[in-house]
Amino acid sequence: MPTAPPSPPPAPASPPSPPSNPKRVRPTPPASLSPPSSLLFSPYLSLGVLTSPVPPSLFPSSPPLLTCALPRSFTIYSLASITPSLVSPRLPGRCGTITAVANDGKRTFLGTSRGYVRVYERVTCIAEWRGGGRVAALELVGGVVMVGRNEGAEVRQVGEDDDEDDDSEPDSDDEDLSAISGAAGDSGSDSDDSHAPAPAPGTLEVFTTSRYEPLTLVASVPLPSPVSSLLHPPTYVNKVLVATRSAGLLLYNVRSRKLLHTFGALEGRGVINAIVASPDPDTVAVSTTLAVPGSPPAHQVTLLNLRHDKPLFSLSHSAPVHSMSFSATAPSLSTATPSEVHTWDLEKRSLLATYPHGNTAPTSLLYLPNTPTLLATSLNSICIGRAGPATSGPAT
Repeated sequence: MPTAPPSPPPAPASPPSPPSNPKRVRPTPPASLSPPSSLLFSPYLSLGVLTSPVPPSLFPSSPPLLTCALPRSFTIYSLASITPSLVSPRLPGRCGTITAVANDGKRTFLGTSRGYVRVYERVTCIAEWRGGGRVAALELVGGVVMVGRNEGAEVRQVGEDDDEDDDSEPDSDDEDLSAISGAAGDSGSDSDDSHAPAPAPGTLEVFTTSRYEPLTLVASVPLPSPVSSLLHPPTYVNKVLVATRSAGLLLYNVRSRKLLHTFGALEGRGVINAIVASPDPDTVAVSTTLAVPGSPPAHQVTLLNLRHDKPLFSLSHSAPVHSMSFSATAPSLSTATPSEVHTWDLEKRSLLATYPHGNTAPTSLLYLPNTPTLLATSLNSICIGRAGPATSGPAT
């Protein structure tokens, strides 16, 4: 049979016509120029405000409220947008400067350099108590206010003058409020007390506060050393940790007024700079500085098991750490040195990353409750950002 002739080859396809409205495609930058996927601390809210070295107080409302101190007044910020909600009037000159602040959501408690503890509802002072010695620390636990005082000469802050207010008067002429009847140190007696026993280096005072009795002293405990900070472990009923300058870390029962334990695990580690509770009720982080003759000081943050008085591990720093905060959403700890903020992976016991903190030293670090959001304050700013994975760096 005759075969069919082969079919002709297909005609070449015509080139596609250009689109009538072409879209511009932005070229992808090289990987080395691409921004990192996440940063250690990338602030998304920042406000340039003046504060003081006094650590602020955070109340976990919705939105959270942050109480910051100036030398003679305080401001309460709403953290939804870092806007001031309340600004207090100036303290009377007789009170000195603010050295400690705490807020329970309804009232603000202030401690001052001249021994006053003042209670405010909004911006109105409703009670005050005058005691002996500078207020070094305040701790609120329910309806209990714990105050750590240091005896000795008053330590004045820059800008504090005796006569800068019209109401600066001798202490004996101060007007007594209803909550200060029987306050220690206000008797105004001129009798010779040269044979009186020397006051204790530090004092722990315990007050109760209620709707009708804003401030009532119920206990006063002498301490063997000046106080640096106070901490109430959440599950330790009627107990408080007292961090001292030379006697180490002490556990007191505020009801019986007795010293229960001195933590030997911190012996030989130097002066305690700060202490903070962790999500684990039996674990705290303690910052210490040990002066070594002929060598640079040793700065460490030690995770301490309170139940067994045992150090778990330590994190070395190149500078003293005065503020720390645990994350509630990840096993991490953020620490602040005078120039940097560090975030540590507690499971790997390694440094995740370091964030330089501008031209002023961070004065406080606080994780917002149940979020990875970190709040950092300094003398001229309040920053809120998310702390997360970052490029790793060497441990210091």
